[in-house]
Amino acid sequence: MFSLLFASMYGQAYTFPVRPGEEAWKTLGNTEKRYAACQLPNEILKSMTTTDLVATCLDYPLIGTLFAYNDVQTGFNAIAKGFNGIEELLTRKDAGTALMEVYAKMAPENYDKNWSDVKKGDFSFQFSYIETFLAQRSFQATLTLNEKKELVKRCMATYTAKQKHSTIFGTHGTSVTGWTMARTMENSPIVLDSTGETALAENMFMEQGTVIDFAVVENSIKNAKNFIK
Repeated sequence: MFSLLFASMYGQAYTFPVRPGEEAWKTLGNTEKRYAACQLPNEILKSMTTTDLVATCLDYPLIGTLFAYNDVQTGFNAIAKGFNGIEELLTRKDAGTALMEVYAKMAPENYDKNWSDVKKGDFSFQFSYIETFLAQRSFQATLTLNEKKELVKRCMATYTAKQKHSTIFGTHGTSVTGWTMARTMENSPIVLDSTGETALAENMFMEQGTVIDFAVVENSIKNAKNFIK
């Protein structure tokens, strides 16, 4: 439900013919057929605007498998390989900007406290999905330094808001935001503070999005304040 709302708010998403939970989905049987059913027709894929393609990728019926792997980066690589919409998005030079435009309209506090736990969880994951996309180096490479600074500002505001609503987002939600910030700053000409954490923790965080020491997340916040000056 939330992915459909997400798509309608931020772009004209492709209407997938079948989705998990529907009877038709069950009749597809195996995983291979389900992946095949979610591919975009080539004539539609190539003609979509980047804004609409972003909305479609975020509405991908199997996007939830992103977090079914040992680490976030492996999860993204897997769904990118299995969905032609993401493969196409990775070729768009304005993909990073289009993703930022969506992210700028999102606010962690915009949920109803009377929602069910399932709805709250879906709402939380919408942030983790788009932040994972924004953390990808391919999309990062399409951004200017000023755009990266704007993205880091947005991440900082989102991080603070997620902390205030920790019962919704938890440490996973804040960790993904910190990862997006860290990736955004890594190739900047701005000199950042030395982290001081172990090389292993830093490397796992930067390369995989995995947190074995939350200090690396906190350090990304510290560096962000210097980055946006």
